[in-house]
Amino acid sequence: MYISEKIVSAPCDFNSRFVTNLVHSLLEMKSSPYIATIDKVVNAKSILGLLSADIRKGTDICLQIIDAYSQEKADKCLIELTEAIFGDV
Repeated sequence: MYISEKIVSAPCDFNSRFVTNLVHSLLEMKSSPYIATIDKVVNAKSILGLLSADIRKGTDICLQIIDAYSQEKADKCLIELTEAIFGDV
């Protein structure tokens, strides 16, 4: 199991529209993406999980990718997750 992670500051509030667009862009990802805050870790493919995390603009979040196949694939998926979050702003 390979893990790739990165800590970033949330570019905007994770409201329903942003979360829906983010989840739709991640659905085809084979790896398991997670977003962690200080007190909660949620699956990045879960609309309800992301909304329940109550992530606001400027909050430090940890982006994590767990992949069973290779570190390179985990790193590539982390880049896709980062682009999905910062590309929708």
